[in-house]
Parts: sequence; structure tokens; C-alpha cells
Amino acid sequence: MSGKPHSLNGIGHFDIAGPDFGALQSFYSGVLGWQVTPRGPGYGMIATPAGGPDGALSRRKPLR
Repeated sequence: MSGKPHSLNGIGHFDIAGPDFGALQSFYSGVLGWQVTPRGPGYGMIATPAGGPDGALSRRKPLR
């Protein structure tokens, strides 16, 4: 847990999935400044700046 306060009506956690974990990590780190901490193959926890909700990036096969 991040220790950030929780809002009763806000977003508490989010997950973004895609086929290329490295591309997800590079894009969101570069564009939004998110810090991604790897937690296993194809999965990482996101710490957002400025008190935003925390989340995760994960590698998933495309839906067909």
C-alpha cells in the first residue's frame, strides 16, 4: 500500500494492460512521469505523482 489517503468516491486503483509491457512502461513513464516498479514478469506497480491513485501495468494477450 502506498499510504495515500483514500477518497470515498474516487478511483482507488487502476490497471492498464497491453501486449508489450516494455512499451507500456516507456510510454506512461515518459508522458505522465509515472514510476513503475516491476513485480514479476510482465507486471509492475505504478506510483503516480501529486497524490493520484496508484495502479498497475500488465502484459496481456490481445483480445481477438
